[in-house]
Amino acid sequence: MLKYFFNKIYEDNIDVDAIIKAAQPELDGLNLRITNVFKDSFPKTATIEGIREWEQLLNIIPNTLLEDENFRRQRIILRLSTTYPFTERFMQMSFDNFFGIGNWQYIIDYNNYEMQIVVLYPDDNWRIELEHFFKIILPANIMYRMIAHIIINTKKLQAAAIIKAMNLKTHFTYTQERI
Repeated sequence: MLKYFFNKIYEDNIDVDAIIKAAQPELDGLNLRITNVFKDSFPKTATIEGIREWEQLLNIIPNTLLEDENFRRQRIILRLSTTYPFTERFMQMSFDNFFGIGNWQYIIDYNNYEMQIVVLYPDDNWRIELEHFFKIILPANIMYRMIAHIIINTKKLQAAAIIKAMNLKTHFTYTQERI
């Protein structure tokens, strides 16, 4: 690559070719580091080193034995997305983004200020992150006591049946079950 920047008179010069051959690996390494700096500026494209920097910035202490890179990346994005004001619609969009459309359901009893949420998530790492998320994003337009109904490692068909059954419930209780 470096050879293209030299004048044509240096095209077959042995000394210039040797300099280019020696300098090219250094320039390739520099180009890679610059590219990684740009990638690390955004959590979605960050390298593992960038993820570590974002976690330090957000005071997140990762458990690298249990948490994979994708979970850590999603947690950073989730934490960055928790900015004021929060509305019920923001909560819906956040859940759709992180858990997928149809993988969660909620019911709010406005008279009793209670909320029931069913969330399907892939592993226990998400339980802790969900609790943190709930504490931060309580919608600004309603006051409520959070009641969570969290299902872990449930097959999609069972989950769909549970979510459908929630639509018929009128009484809310706190439950956490493992299936």
